[in-house]
Amino acid sequence: MGLIGGTVAQAAEGRARVRIFGELVALLWADGDYDSAIQLEKLWNDLSKIHPFSLFCAYPLSGFGNPKLAQPLADLCAAHSRVMPAESYAALTDTDEQLRAIILLQQKASALEAEIAERKKTEEKLRLIKEELQVRVSEVRGIAN
Repeated sequence: MGLIGGTVAQAAEGRARVRIFGELVALLWADGDYDSAIQLEKLWNDLSKIHPFSLFCAYPLSGFGNPKLAQPLADLCAAHSRVMPAESYAALTDTDEQLRAIILLQQKASALEAEIAERKKTEEKLRLIKEELQVRVSEVRGIAN
């Protein structure tokens, strides 16, 4: 943190705020090195407590399509000082358009959560039916022998 902190301090001299693009964090994430990306993000956040700067990172949401990445994404967002999904509404210039886009995303998220809950119920029912069928097959085999 000393070398980077010194560089940030030097860049901040005479400026109100330094802006830094954390490309390495995004590259680590893209390479699948999630733990290192999160650790580096935490280091940036710790450094921001000592030196004033704004950190910008780009994490394309398409990189988080795998359900196994849900927790690492949550960890990353928790570690990041500010998170904004760029793909969803940043290109929209009108505030009302942005808010409508956010509402649509929230609706989609709610629909997905409901679908997941329904799927889990169905999976549980199928599991119980499978167990019942296995018991019946065992009983039939026991009678046949």
